Amino acid sequence: MEKTFSFVVPVYNTAEKYLKKCIASCIQQEAPQIEVILVDDGSSDECARICDRFAETDKRISVFHQKNAGVAAARNHGIDVAHGDWIICVDSDDWIESTLCEEIRTAEEKYNGIDFLLFSLAKEYREAASQSILGMYENGHMFCSKDDMAQLQRDVLEHPLQNNILVFPYCKAVKRDALLKAQPVFPVGVSMCEDVLSAFKVFGFLTHGVYIDKPLYHYRQLASSAVYKYRKNAEEEQRQLLELLSKMIKGRPNPESYRKGFNREVLYAAQRIFSQKIYHRDSELSWRQKREKCTGLLKKEPFCSAFRDVDLHNLSINHKLKSFLLKYKMYELCSILYRLHYMLPGKKLW
Repeated sequence: MEKTFSFVVPVYNTAEKYLKKCIASCIQQEAPQIEVILVDDGSSDECARICDRFAETDKRISVFHQKNAGVAAARNHGIDVAHGDWIICVDSDDWIESTLCEEIRTAEEKYNGIDFLLFSLAKEYREAASQSILGMYENGHMFCSKDDMAQLQRDVLEHPLQNNILVFPYCKAVKRDALLKAQPVFPVGVSMCEDVLSAFKVFGFLTHGVYIDKPLYHYRQLASSAVYKYRKNAEEEQRQLLELLSKMIKGRPNPESYRKGFNREVLYAAQRIFSQKIYHRDSELSWRQKREKCTGLLKKEPFCSAFRDVDLHNLSINHKLKSFLLKYKMYELCSILYRLHYMLPGKKLW
């Protein structure tokens, strides 16, 4: 019997040209048995009508309209109503390679019994060349034991979110039966970095998978992305993330083995608070207030212990340098690094 594939696409106020390209990339797959589930999360623009028009012309497309509840709720709803053997999440301003379904089918035939497939992505910038983000594994690397799954969970935590394909919900195809066991996959009510929690959770329900070193997903890096926005509640958001993550770790066998990863997540959380609130270009704090806020944050737990104990081995020079500058209160130099990233998206600074 032909394997079927479900694409879950949450939609909210997406630019028309991006949304159309996203949907087109799903329905142009080199596989006959597909369905595209568009979950309109209360869009206030033309997105709802665009989705409906696509559904009117292609019976493989289903549209679900809901009151605005966030991307997590939209994805969860899409998973609930999906019928495919395989489920793939796609964001509405991105697009996928036409060969994605065929790659999944080929992998399933080659690696019998897999319930997930990992693949890489290409970051797409408006005025810069594509940047491929590859996994931390060799092409064809297998994951087939409880220890492998635990290591995947540790890798979710230990590698920076920006370049960690394990965290991205759209860099994996997962068997529907396995994904339903993890429902709700995406934590509703967590407004920033919820993908860390969902990835950590999902790998606890998977048993056998493989990584292929091909950029099958195209992620559109926009200046409007959340990572660039000023976030007034950044500290509260990051503390919520860390508290939920701590609870999940305590529920795992040998929770102490996740200590290194948790400390790194605390480090990344501090960097987000620094760049998205305290030293963001839209911050109205004075120079003195910014320094006091940063110093006060790093004196609190869990930040104080994490910066004292964190293992920076194998981190990029970028993250090592930012962590060093924060730890030793060189905040202004650290802010310059972030501003360079804003000004030069997609460029490597060293």
